[in-house]
Amino acid sequence: MLSDIIRNIYATIDNRSLWKNSLANIAKYCNGSDEGGAALVPLDPDCVQWRYGSSKTEDSDLLYYSQWQGKSPLRSYKPQSMPGDFFYIDDSFLSDEKLDHSPFYQEYLKNFGVRRLQNCLFENFQGKKFLLSVQKPINAPTDTVLASKKKLLMLVPHIIQAINIGDNFYSNKNAKDCFQCLIDNMPYAITIFDKQNNVLFANQKMLDMEQYGIFILNNRIKNKYEESKIKIEKLLQSSTKDTFATFSTKSEKNFIAKIGFFNNTHENDQDTSSTFSKFLRALLEIHG
Repeated sequence: MLSDIIRNIYATIDNRSLWKNSLANIAKYCNGSDEGGAALVPLDPDCVQWRYGSSKTEDSDLLYYSQWQGKSPLRSYKPQSMPGDFFYIDDSFLSDEKLDHSPFYQEYLKNFGVRRLQNCLFENFQGKKFLLSVQKPINAPTDTVLASKKKLLMLVPHIIQAINIGDNFYSNKNAKDCFQCLIDNMPYAITIFDKQNNVLFANQKMLDMEQYGIFILNNRIKNKYEESKIKIEKLLQSSTKDTFATFSTKSEKNFIAKIGFFNNTHENDQDTSSTFSKFLRALLEIHG
């Protein structure tokens, strides 16, 4: 059971939508029943993509973020800085009488069959704060709190790790997808090179240039015309911004290409921190 739950937690790394089911399994494991629930609550507004809850109805999520966010009595006990990898707190310090007079418990949690809360506060690798909350069902015996706490603390390090890796995965994937979409939709061919003039990226319009005898082989741009080949090689060796060259292809079409640099980094710069060095900014056909 525990190994399956941990496996499901790490499955969220490349499929974030699995968090809802994973949280349901976490709640069942900690509470010992299908009642109650669990939620992953990002406390920083730029992490809203991590909002997930195990509830079968979205009403609980919508109510929390629209009406009850920040109104939990546990909020005032949140530390200003993390005392360690994570911070655990539950509401056992609140008597049943206080819970009976708390709107957050009576007007919100009680509607979803929840009586008490167990929370773990932690940060991801970027310092963004998250709250993992396990909600205990109304009929849960009070003596199960310690057992539930032990199970929760066992899972939290895995949850933190999955969010850290998953956040990095999605950031890189989304940045790559956005970058590729932007470059592919430009009206000309684009090729990006490293400092050794190896091709790092070529958009589809660049790949389509093969029909004119311009192609990529062994991470280098090749051209069947010797004269044009020399021109492209000289262009890539240039350290002058916006240098351009015209050349012909096997289909007797004439093109113009311009070289550009990232962050004004020229070939003779000593800075090697940037992976991307230069780009062939355009391959445009010249008519006439």
